[in-house]
Amino acid sequence: MNLNAEGTEDLDSQLSNIDISVPPREEDRTTEDCERWSIARFLATLNRTGELIFPIVVSKRERPDFSIELDNESWGVEITEAIPTSYARALVIAAKENPEAVIDMSLFKYGEEKSLEEIREIVNASTLTGPGWAGNGAEQELAEAVNQVVSKKTEKLRNHEFSKFPINILLIYENMPLSSLNLETAKEFISEALSSYWDEAETFDRVFIESDNTMLDFNAQSQQIVGIPELWQKE
Repeated sequence: MNLNAEGTEDLDSQLSNIDISVPPREEDRTTEDCERWSIARFLATLNRTGELIFPIVVSKRERPDFSIELDNESWGVEITEAIPTSYARALVIAAKENPEAVIDMSLFKYGEEKSLEEIREIVNASTLTGPGWAGNGAEQELAEAVNQVVSKKTEKLRNHEFSKFPINILLIYENMPLSSLNLETAKEFISEALSSYWDEAETFDRVFIESDNTMLDFNAQSQQIVGIPELWQKE
């Protein structure tokens, strides 16, 4: 996806005409589908909050995934998903083999791998046996996942093959298998998890997390939650 916009209305118009639909995992979903969905919503959000200085040029590339040339500076944007690999596999297996399955989400933790046999057993189980989430458990789990994702992607940022920009951004779309989240609480846990991150050398300048229709924004000085504009809502 490449864009060249002269102002806020121009950008909104171009974004609204982009098909950002993403096929189900078990079909022909591609990385490009997910990146297009994520960067379009990111741009729409920052356009609404007034952070973009026009004209801007958005270009698809690799390492990082996009560059954004603003009137006054350049950004590099790396995009990734936060989801347990085993849970993603479970969704595909369920769609193909047991569409009526109710998957026990609390059995999947970020960074923990399950065998194919274990995943199939969970998908085909008739009862929920996982621990669920007590208190702020879901928010803490999201914070731990974000911390792991940031750490992994920062290693990539520090690789000599990764192009550095004046502003380096990590954009995470979270598809964590969690119960309903209190985003204000999640923001506090994530902020705590990242509290020493920006004391390190060579880090991302900003970390954004897309969660449903909300964007969480973290940097060394502040944290905030903003809504993602719905430019693609059908009549």
